[in-house]
Amino acid sequence: MEYFLFTYPNCTKCEEIKNYLGGADLEGQECSLVLKESKLKIREFLGCLKRDDKGAIIIPTLVLQENGE
Repeated sequence: MEYFLFTYPNCTKCEEIKNYLGGADLEGQECSLVLKESKLKIREFLGCLKRDDKGAIIIPTLVLQENGE
């Protein structure tokens, strides 16, 4: 199983989950949403992301994939 963690800079909750995942037995990558390639990557998961009451994506967002799905 691998993960993608979508984050923003200066995000306390993002730092907390990064620290937690650092001790987990998972492979994955952090995708900072200030980078163009990360913005393109998150689009692959738009159909399954949680949004707030205004329609904004909730950050941090953790996507787990098993066997590439």
